[in-house]
Amino acid sequence: RVERLAGEPELVRTPSESGYGQLVARCPSCRIALWSHYAGSGPAATFVRVGTLDEPDRCPPDVHIFTRSKQPWVVIPEGALAVAEYYDRETCWPAESLERRRAMAPRIEAYQAALADLKRLLANGPIEGWPGREGDQRLLMGLAAGRFVPGEAYTERQASDRLREWLAGFCTPRGLDHVTLRRALVDAGLLVRDKAGTAYAVNAARIADFIAADARVLDPASIREAVRRERESRKRERAR
Repeated sequence: RVERLAGEPELVRTPSESGYGQLVARCPSCRIALWSHYAGSGPAATFVRVGTLDEPDRCPPDVHIFTRSKQPWVVIPEGALAVAEYYDRETCWPAESLERRRAMAPRIEAYQAALADLKRLLANGPIEGWPGREGDQRLLMGLAAGRFVPGEAYTERQASDRLREWLAGFCTPRGLDHVTLRRALVDAGLLVRDKAGTAYAVNAARIADFIAADARVLDPASIREAVRRERESRKRERAR
């Protein structure tokens, strides 16, 4: 239900308590945070910041969260619902909001399925080579193609540098290399070379055949770090 009338917000990847981060849409001019896409539902759901509304006083909070870290001078009204960390959506959300989320379930499930595949792929640490599963290959190629801006042309060096920088966040130094990935993108029709063979452009329409639209925002480097944190947390729990 969010319709952008003008301009293009800048999506800033921001760390979160879960480790999976969130995407904060900011005005590129004044830097005000307009809305967020959280890791649970990805871009399928847009959580608008109340402070940006014309009449923010019409939307008081239903629940105060992460109160464990609040400052002593922040006074929560008596009787207000407050939790030390995160809230339970099923008990805190209004029925109308829950129904809207159920209507978005197919989009959310597609996003979460891609997230689960990426977590599995990174479960044992950085990727050390080209995945054996075709589904994993298609996932990585879809994500890689999303690193290129539709309508822009890239020299071979620019394309390689973009892929090399992206791979460095979740691959070992001798793991999946940018040349192999670039050639795979070309063979799959995700990157198109001009007739002279000197410039590349992304085939944006083709990406939909490889990855769900909402899943294109997934960042393997962030997910790798979140998986590492989860693994360390489980180790500490077992050691107690």
